[in-house]
Amino acid sequence: MIGMKRVMSSGNRWRAAYRKNGVLGLRDTRIENAGRTLEKELTLEEKYARLEAERNLLKAEVSLPYSLRLATRLRYPCPNQDKYDRTSSLSH
Repeated sequence: MIGMKRVMSSGNRWRAAYRKNGVLGLRDTRIENAGRTLEKELTLEEKYARLEAERNLLKAEVSLPYSLRLATRLRYPCPNQDKYDRTSSLSH
């Protein structure tokens, strides 16, 4: 339930908009000011291009952590690699 202060301020705002612009001042402008463009029907080529771009983005996101780990390993090799190598302990 909303409070009386909100009801009064909304009423005042609507009355001021009606006095200034008439009935057009009372229209809902949230759709116009949402910041998003209105959706239009895409052609098959546009849909395919959008899906291809999304696929490429997902592939890049998946490969990025692997590439970073690999680059980190190559740049900063572990000084005690034998100590942490599990395969060498199994052969003894």
